[in-house]
Amino acid sequence: MGFSIWPGLYVPDWNYFTGGATLYGVLMGATSLLTEKSSPMAYSKFGSIAGVSQLPSKLGMFVIYVPSVIVAILNRNASDEARFQIVNAVTFVHFMKRVLEVAFVHIYSGSTDVKTSLTIAASYATSAALNLAVVRRLPSSAFTRNFYVAGMACFIIGELLNGYHHILLRRLRTKTSKETSKINESQEKGEKKKQYFLPRGGLFDYCVTPHYATEQLSFLGIILLSQNTASLMVNSFPFVYLTIRSNSTYEWYKTRLSDDEKAELKNRKRLLPGIW
Repeated sequence: MGFSIWPGLYVPDWNYFTGGATLYGVLMGATSLLTEKSSPMAYSKFGSIAGVSQLPSKLGMFVIYVPSVIVAILNRNASDEARFQIVNAVTFVHFMKRVLEVAFVHIYSGSTDVKTSLTIAASYATSAALNLAVVRRLPSSAFTRNFYVAGMACFIIGELLNGYHHILLRRLRTKTSKETSKINESQEKGEKKKQYFLPRGGLFDYCVTPHYATEQLSFLGIILLSQNTASLMVNSFPFVYLTIRSNSTYEWYKTRLSDDEKAELKNRKRLLPGIW
């Protein structure tokens, strides 16, 4: 029999499945810590690494997110338990939102490492599948209203703020593209040197990667809605991975900005406004 611990988190029966899911979460967090810190995943700003197979960035991002959408669709009838249906729904919404952003919001110009796309896709899809499988096995008595309210609040706020900051990034890319031929490129030794700018508006005025922090808030919502220790571990790797990637992004900016932009960068945090 499982049991609840303060402040209401449920500890499932310890068996091969829940133990394996928990171990998977621990290993994913440790792997993210070791690999991302030494060499950031080759997509977005860190893509286009020479000597590896490449996909256009847009296609690479579809590869990353579509499998998790499929996982949610395949699990839609796995259980009639209300909380399972809610967790499955928010899983679908989160990854479907990312797919729609790839299709209609983000502007891409580079490429993505094929191995990176497949690795992240497998990580997200496996985590989603394991989380849903864990929640499906829990008794209805494991879930409480307080966790439901807190989880939905975190998820909705996280998704809305995340989407808003992605729109701000699109506006920056659009503006930069229009000005490229006028002020953003210079000729040096026969090669073009691109000028990079810090994103502005919203929480970007206070930290470099608020879109990572708000995505973490969405995952916190999923953890609270799932309300069990195995799900906590399964969904922990986005917190490790995105935190380290936030630091890498900050360091990336330090080497590519103009002096004025670097001075502004010093006044911004990495991930959380006013904290870090």
